[in-house]
Amino acid sequence: MSRFNVSALLKRRESPAAAGSPPADELNTILYVCTGNIARSASAQLISQHRSWNEGWVFDSAGIGAVVGSGVAPDIDHELLDRGIDISGYKAKQLTREIAESAALIVAMDHSHRKWIIREWPHLHHRVVLLKQIQRVRAEAGRRVEAISYLQQMDIPVRSSDDIADPYRLGVQAARTAVEEVEDGLDVLLPWLGFFER
Repeated sequence: MSRFNVSALLKRRESPAAAGSPPADELNTILYVCTGNIARSASAQLISQHRSWNEGWVFDSAGIGAVVGSGVAPDIDHELLDRGIDISGYKAKQLTREIAESAALIVAMDHSHRKWIIREWPHLHHRVVLLKQIQRVRAEAGRRVEAISYLQQMDIPVRSSDDIADPYRLGVQAARTAVEEVEDGLDVLLPWLGFFER
């Protein structure tokens, strides 16, 4: 069972390791992370931007081993275009400390991304969550609980089923499955943040 630990959150925010990084509750970026930043996290960013109507949040993405400067991966591009999503101008970028520290919430696509981010920047561990973890805990949170604070304060166990598999170069069906799984996660996260499709 997940635990709600306010005192641990306060200690994290006061930690010297986080000096120079603003508290997450002062930030307005949701950062999606995968490996190359051309498939899963790219889809999450572009779908979020397509669905959102309020300018209160900024949606961004990056990769832990990004194919820097590349557009959306083949097959993923068709899935997004079929949904009416504009992919023009999209370019992959490498995840850096500056990008990570600018995010209120870092939403990773599988456990290897989460592990990499926490190893590189341990002071950000309370901001890192898997997209499928969010789906699992949403029902526990209750209707009136604010998403960012709740997710930062929860110690959510990671399960192998929380991973969204990398579809890169695996064909049309793998791309479709990945985009559908990303959409399923965003169907939970975006309304929780206060965003709804119009």
